[in-house]
Amino acid sequence: MRIIFFVFALFLLMQCKFEKNKSNILSNKVELIHENDVQLKTSSILFGRFRQEFTNSSDGQYWAFHDFTKQQILVFKSNGDFVTTIGSKGRGPSEFENVFGFTFDEENTIWAFDEKLDLFKNFNLSDSLINTYHGIYENGFLQSHPQLFVNKGKIYIPITEVKFNTMDYTKIWQSALMAVYDTNGSFLNMHGRFGPPAENPDTYNVRAMLDFDFHNNTVLSAYTTSYLLGEFDLESNQNKFFGVEPPNFKTATEKTTVDDSFSEILEKGLSRSAPMSAYITKDYYIFYYQNLSQSWYDTRSPNNKSHYLVLYNRSTKEFIKELKLPYALGNITRENDIHLIKSFDPDNFMIAEYKLKISYK
Repeated sequence: MRIIFFVFALFLLMQCKFEKNKSNILSNKVELIHENDVQLKTSSILFGRFRQEFTNSSDGQYWAFHDFTKQQILVFKSNGDFVTTIGSKGRGPSEFENVFGFTFDEENTIWAFDEKLDLFKNFNLSDSLINTYHGIYENGFLQSHPQLFVNKGKIYIPITEVKFNTMDYTKIWQSALMAVYDTNGSFLNMHGRFGPPAENPDTYNVRAMLDFDFHNNTVLSAYTTSYLLGEFDLESNQNKFFGVEPPNFKTATEKTTVDDSFSEILEKGLSRSAPMSAYITKDYYIFYYQNLSQSWYDTRSPNNKSHYLVLYNRSTKEFIKELKLPYALGNITRENDIHLIKSFDPDNFMIAEYKLKISYK
């Protein structure tokens, strides 16, 4: 009888412990914790308009912004101090015609792809051109999205294959996802496929946005046509797709076509969400999308859009939560640091630094 009572008591204790742990898990709250504001020191420089999302060096020491008005790259320290301007007009071979993707490598040199010139360019942080290499067009590729990744002597660039980039935009799903070159500009291979997220596109603007975790040979992809994400393994060459429709995601009711007028494109843009990018952190896979508004069309201020992050558990790919951001997204780091652009004013360009945290009740 004592043994039976002991076993029963132990069972109740374990059940209570399990229910308590389960309760803690269910009550976890993901939130953004504001930590700091950083003002870019821009008083001594001239620039036009920055593209919203920027890139950071792997050590977190530098930030680089694309000035798409003047077609140059501006580099700052992460405390806001100005470092250098790269590729501005009037600098001969080092100047850009149209920057379409740039990044830091492990040595904190800048790599950029000039879409108009079809050239890879490599610079040091003194704005000296290290070298120039042939681009991607001779291999039958177009760049899919303004991104570039460099790791261990290889350049990774999001692409669409020209043979699938037809006017009816229904064959893009068959295209490779990325092309790989060595840092001498020689083509090595292709990886991945656009796959299911691009099979029935609701827009002619079919692109894939990538993020890489080279340490784990993982690529995360988001698509302009869907809320689905893709996980690609660089070693096994396997693609997996996952995702749930987020609470505030708006699916298009009409297709946007190349024959639409500008006003029709704007009107249809209000009725659908705009997927923007994917990020890999140490804990999460993150999907970033925007909902446009009439006030954004009137002012063109990025902070007049609605900005959302959709979080998935990196290991299980289970949906965790959708977060509405207070400002436009600038960047997300591996360490769950979220950089938002609080002000786009050239005289008061402000980055708000947040930490993505799980709170336990």
